[in-house]
Amino acid sequence: MATGGRPVARRLLLIAGAAAGLLVLLVAALLLLVDSAAVTRRVADLVLSQASRALGREVAVTTAKLHLLPEARVALRGLTVAGRAGEPGLVAAESLDVHLGLWPLLRSLGKDVEVRSVVLVKPTVNLVRAKDGTWNYEGLGEGKPETAAEPAQAAGAATRVVVERVRIMGAAIRLVDRSAGRDDAGVALEQLDLEATGVGPGLPFEVRVAAAFASAQQNLHAQLSVDHLPDGVPRRPEDWPLITGGLQIGALPLDRFRALLPAELGALVRGGTATLEAKVTTGEGRAYKVDGSGALKDVRLRGQPASGHFRALATWSPARPAASRVDLTELTLRGPGVDLGGHASVATPPLAAWFVVTGSLLDLDAVMGLLPEKAEAAPPRGGDLVPAAMRERLRAASVRGTVALAEVRSGRLQAKNVKARVSLVKGVLTVEELDAAVFGGRVSGAGTHIALGEKVPTWRLAAKLSALDLGGALQAFAGAQPLTGKLDGTLDVVGKGTDWAKLRQALTGLAALAVKDGALVTTDLGDAVLGGVARGLEQLGRGRAAREVSGAKGRTEFKNLAGEFDVKDGFLVARAPVTVDTPFGKLALGGRVGLDGRLALEGTSSVPKAALARVVPGGLPLPQMLEVPLALGGTLESPSVSVRADTAVANLARGEAHEAVKGARKQVERGRDAVEGLLKGFGGKR
Repeated sequence: MATGGRPVARRLLLIAGAAAGLLVLLVAALLLLVDSAAVTRRVADLVLSQASRALGREVAVTTAKLHLLPEARVALRGLTVAGRAGEPGLVAAESLDVHLGLWPLLRSLGKDVEVRSVVLVKPTVNLVRAKDGTWNYEGLGEGKPETAAEPAQAAGAATRVVVERVRIMGAAIRLVDRSAGRDDAGVALEQLDLEATGVGPGLPFEVRVAAAFASAQQNLHAQLSVDHLPDGVPRRPEDWPLITGGLQIGALPLDRFRALLPAELGALVRGGTATLEAKVTTGEGRAYKVDGSGALKDVRLRGQPASGHFRALATWSPARPAASRVDLTELTLRGPGVDLGGHASVATPPLAAWFVVTGSLLDLDAVMGLLPEKAEAAPPRGGDLVPAAMRERLRAASVRGTVALAEVRSGRLQAKNVKARVSLVKGVLTVEELDAAVFGGRVSGAGTHIALGEKVPTWRLAAKLSALDLGGALQAFAGAQPLTGKLDGTLDVVGKGTDWAKLRQALTGLAALAVKDGALVTTDLGDAVLGGVARGLEQLGRGRAAREVSGAKGRTEFKNLAGEFDVKDGFLVARAPVTVDTPFGKLALGGRVGLDGRLALEGTSSVPKAALARVVPGGLPLPQMLEVPLALGGTLESPSVSVRADTAVANLARGEAHEAVKGARKQVERGRDAVEGLLKGFGGKR
């Protein structure tokens, strides 16, 4: 039996070998018979046409080739998605590998194509923001490119799509921001790996993502589970699937995150990290929520680092598919020069936001730093304050918020007990309430607004000033304090644009100002006026001055200065002569004062007899009040004083003559009284 069984075993082995050989030959024959060109063309047409129709952009590849071993796949090399004119492509990938079912392909000799999985290798997505603020992804899916072709179907051919797995390997997302006039490029995501399973209607779907988010290493991890993928977009909210998952962002470097921020803010970020950990859940009514908390560590703008934390809740419901909401609570930021807290909520569309900011200190010098760490190129001039696309969004947005800060510092400006309420409606930012203690007094600014929705914004400054230290305010804003005193008043000024050199000439409005216990510290107007009178007398040979006069130098003190001014053509134009009480008399000046400090004032100084006696030689009769014409030119920091000495002396001469006439009249009256007395005496004797 043993020996008899060996030939049988050999025979079975030979049969098995022959069968295997025949199978290999059969497979080889089938492989040779498969129409690889037709399969490749059909897969390429399917992918390119479907993608082009979905995106509304042309999708193209450089080469397409079918590989049957070790597994069937069509490799589409050099895949690109077209961008807008003058911009880089929206997507560029090394390859897109479409994996196929081998047996259906062999059985039908290439007529039955069954797509099993898709692998996208090293795609780069370029997100470009144009100068007008629009992004290149806006409008995707709204149009159909002319080059998009319908997928070709051979007679009796079928393409069955059952995608068991989708993979993306080594992807990168880049940002190119041209809105500020520069071609700023930054990397938002690198090393992005994605793997999804169950990509089919009714299947449980799983996706895992790992990426380097503004970092050299993968620091973003996300996982989502969907109980089933719907066959199309569900019509009712209750038909949407249940979703659960998690999101972790660890040690996100903010300095590399700068390209994602608005240009002005991005230019300030110098360091620090942010972390976030959140859970994804499905709530009542199939409302999807992302709920978590985050931390800010060693955040530096230009100053010392600060740290803080926050909680975030983002919600979206299929019952209102166009709407979403983000709530930020427990916001805190503490460090040198900053101690802030608050909360904010943002809902769309249209954009509606609410915020509250509170705290004990905001020192802008400490937070921002007095100087940048390194010299940076100045932003280009001539651009719009707000890009066109942003203006449209602002006109549709609604924002309201309040600010309550115990102290705000910036340079020489220190404001305490700052309380403000602002709103943004139809593109107009309005200060509904503003009250702060500054420069020893108080400032109120209710009614101030700026139209951010306009290409060249118009604005109104409405402010009430009470007991401000005028010298301190001028030093803080102009770098010098030629005037001192306590300032009260109101401002109601309108303008257009933000270029001060042009804006200054176009400002219009009204300013009512009053200064108490003040001084002009750059000249002594009393010396100028009295000196002019003395020199005029010398020129007429009426003797030398009673004392030397120093001229227009030193300081001019005054008690009360008050006036109303029209703001126009770059000047404060007095509606009526401004009266000022000084130690040498009352000034009455009309004319205008430039917003750049230029002076063009004319008027008179009413000098009392006591002040004249200090400079006029003894023996000359003096009037009770002498009107001295004068003019002020130059600037507040370097004024020029012009006294009309001839007119002043003529006035003095008229006063002298008047006093002489008065003296003669008194003598006549005294003589008459004496005669009348004498006559009465004679009459009494009679």
